Amino acid sequence: MGAARQDHGWCAGLADELGALVISVDYRLAPEHPFPAALDDCYAALLWLCDSAGELGVDPARIAVAGASAGGGLAAACPARTRHREPGLLSAAGLPDAR
Repeated sequence: MGAARQDHGWCAGLADELGALVISVDYRLAPEHPFPAALDDCYAALLWLCDSAGELGVDPARIAVAGASAGGGLAAACPARTRHREPGLLSAAGLPDAR
């Protein structure tokens, strides 16, 4: 329960259907790693993807975040944290940076 590998099939299907690179974050779980550890991990992954888009052949204007259950909350929180901590990064990467 709560492991990235459980969603591997869904991620692979999404990648095939969209013809896109899908990155799944194996974030740390509570209670061993209390909040905000999971958000920190997802945020670090989003920053890494924005920074590495060119070398990965990813169009920065087409980066999206998604998740299910707790992952959905983390997916919503990552751009919000990025807007707060790295103003302009999302719009520089081609992502909406609306406040």
